[in-house]
Amino acid sequence: MILVASIPHTGTMFTFGLLPFPWGNVLEDPKPGYKYQLHLNEPRPGLVSQRMQQCFTIVPLREYAAVRVSWERRRLDTQELDRQWSEMLKLRDVFFFQIDAPDREARLGELSRELGVPLVTDWRRL
Repeated sequence: MILVASIPHTGTMFTFGLLPFPWGNVLEDPKPGYKYQLHLNEPRPGLVSQRMQQCFTIVPLREYAAVRVSWERRRLDTQELDRQWSEMLKLRDVFFFQIDAPDREARLGELSRELGVPLVTDWRRL
């Protein structure tokens, strides 16, 4: 059971697309061999923390400045971004996957080993 828990526009769907597992319904109890996705601003109380306790959790990341530009371009509330970013930095026992880091290929290899499946990408969708 794998959860991609993220802030919008940090690489959520890119990361989710890397995972070769069927897409599960996050509102149902997680099943082994399925992947799930939630944003950290999920409105249902407790759902994010509950799923994070039940699943191996991947948190995709991009450089903060790039995420902020994305939010501004979409006219999203950047104070909300800052709130979510602060909460994200407090997370523990998750796999932070920085998709725009110079060592991203090594991080992809590390994630592949953690999951026990081959993961490859050409990084072009970034």
